[in-house]
Amino acid sequence: MADYDRISEALALRIVEAAKEVIRHEVNFIRTDGIIVASTTPERIGTRHAAALEALALGEIVEVDATTLYEGSRPGINCPVIVDGEPLGVIGIAGDARECRPLANLLTKIAELLIREQRLSETRQSADDERHAAVRRLLFGEGRDAASLSELLERYGLPMQGQACVLVVALRSEVETRGVVGDGEARSERAQMRESTVRSAAPWMDGLLAAAKTPLYAYLFPDRYAILLPEDGYEGMLRHLRELAAGYGLQAGIGSLQPWGELSLSYRHAQLALQQARNDESAVCEFRKLGLDLLLSQLPQAQRRDYAEQRLGALNAEERDTLRVYQAHGLSLKAAAEALFLHKNTLQYRLDKISRKTGLDPRRYVDSVELYIALLLDGTRSD
Repeated sequence: MADYDRISEALALRIVEAAKEVIRHEVNFIRTDGIIVASTTPERIGTRHAAALEALALGEIVEVDATTLYEGSRPGINCPVIVDGEPLGVIGIAGDARECRPLANLLTKIAELLIREQRLSETRQSADDERHAAVRRLLFGEGRDAASLSELLERYGLPMQGQACVLVVALRSEVETRGVVGDGEARSERAQMRESTVRSAAPWMDGLLAAAKTPLYAYLFPDRYAILLPEDGYEGMLRHLRELAAGYGLQAGIGSLQPWGELSLSYRHAQLALQQARNDESAVCEFRKLGLDLLLSQLPQAQRRDYAEQRLGALNAEERDTLRVYQAHGLSLKAAAEALFLHKNTLQYRLDKISRKTGLDPRRYVDSVELYIALLLDGTRSD
């Protein structure tokens, strides 16, 4: 970037437009090479302004009137814009110098404020980009030569020792809009708009990061976040996440604990857990608690539906609930009867009826396993 190009044309235009809101005079912003880059009089853009160059050279306001001759200048005042000791340009106010003088301090303060705001935004963006790159390196192995793993973790105040995991958080609206097909260009525009919205629409993020004891997260297209956290942040994250889920319409999958250098595996597990949360229509699913559900979730939806229908299709809702309670109590007739507020003989009668309808006896171990799998699949919903 050239020395005279440290203020972008877009920022110069913002400064001029802000000045225009508070005064009625013509306002120009001149670069340090003396070229007008923004003006309330568009035809002056791109022309040379000699008085501005003198203001920069002297480091003070230069006034122009009918008796002074400066190339490309009109009567008025020219105020150097200096931020942190660095001259960045000049604001020129056209008009009678006596009228313009009281406005000089106000306009330079406006310019300084907007420049500092822009610099802060750029610093934040740079930090966001670095954090995003760090997350992608840990998840996908991108840019491994940029820094050692220990240096990366030290930069973010995270311990090299111990394990970590990946949390994937998705907005429920993603689930609602999956499968919508439209014109490619329209989809692209919608995707860009949604990405912009989602990036700035996570008011819950700071609290979740604090609970998880980590600063590492990244937005992943189309509308989900990956959060990388140390093992000692797991329980705090889980408690906070459950509180957030209902209020913000979130669904989340939590991956397995792995060494920091192997988080790609935890990420895959987090995605599987998120898929199970969707299948169950639950808010949060932990990979470590997935059992048979994990295997069954990999089956095509048609096969899941057919398996459940073949074994449970003849049962009504009450009979399916009876079967669930009976299995939840370890096939204990006494415990299940108490949970259902039934006499044991009544429960026996229901189980006999289920056996006749399905051809499978819930009291026999092998048959009960088959019915158990069918019940799990019966509760699975399509994507």
